[in-house]
Amino acid sequence: MNHTLTDPETVKEYRRQIIEGVDPKLERNNQTTEKTMTLERFFDEVYLPLAKRKRSWKDDAARFRLAKPIHHISNHNLTAADIIKIQMKMQNAVMIKGTSYAPAAINHVLDLLKTINRQACIASKRNSQHMANLVQILAFVFSVVN
Repeated sequence: MNHTLTDPETVKEYRRQIIEGVDPKLERNNQTTEKTMTLERFFDEVYLPLAKRKRSWKDDAARFRLAKPIHHISNHNLTAADIIKIQMKMQNAVMIKGTSYAPAAINHVLDLLKTINRQACIASKRNSQHMANLVQILAFVFSVVN
């Protein structure tokens, strides 16, 4: 069966490959790529294009910048300790005005990370149990902050 680029199954397969860090064009030519799907790459290539449908996508981009210490981590290697590290960093940080981040601002960042991981979990069937556990942990951390 000849698949076209607009075939929904082909689009879904290409999206899954991109999320797993595989370039479909190189894969088609029997080549592989060394890039892994980091949080930053997932945010830029998958989440942000979808988020640009919302009016608040710039807020999501600003909130994701606050989680810079975990940008280099692979989606599948993200742990609860990494999330706690971001939370603690934000709680102890002092902004330019001399004030610390409000609990609501910290909650927004944690919620964004939870949303990103939920989308990665839905998009990638591989390691879905790890991702589902991480989403549950993020939900718990989010509830503790409140």
